[in-house]
Amino acid sequence: MLKIACIIRVLCIAYFLSAAIQSNCYAKIITKTQEISIGCSPTPEEAQPQIYPGASNTYLKLVTKGIMVRTGERYELIKDWDWQNGDILVVARCITPEGHSVNAKSMFPDSEQHLTTFPTLDCEMGESISVLMDKPNNPNPDKYQYIADLKISRLVHGKNSLHPSEISPIK
Repeated sequence: MLKIACIIRVLCIAYFLSAAIQSNCYAKIITKTQEISIGCSPTPEEAQPQIYPGASNTYLKLVTKGIMVRTGERYELIKDWDWQNGDILVVARCITPEGHSVNAKSMFPDSEQHLTTFPTLDCEMGESISVLMDKPNNPNPDKYQYIADLKISRLVHGKNSLHPSEISPIK
């Protein structure tokens, strides 16, 4: 009877030790989303990209929501952006940790296309995103703002989490 009790005790200890070790051996992906807004520069010469830094265990994805247009005192999110509004140019790029642009995409179609779905930009693990909105043909630089969701997916082990301060742009 004593042998059976010892065997059961050893098996219970082994089970709980293996459960504790296994819980620290898996990886999961935590995704956070932040809405971003990119405005126009006063002149094309002053246009500077917003850079959202990547990390070695992070994937970034930019999902276009539309253009916020100021009409008088209020703003309206325009989702049906067609060739008549072709004076807006938003270019997003994936930037490698070495600083090379590896994937550039215009976030709005040219005058020959019609926007049916909003473009997205998926970057590889560790890459940053750079977003530039050129000045439209409008004397008011505050009239237009590019609105998008920046999705940050981080591969984590254990109880790590993504702190909101880690998704702020570098200006």
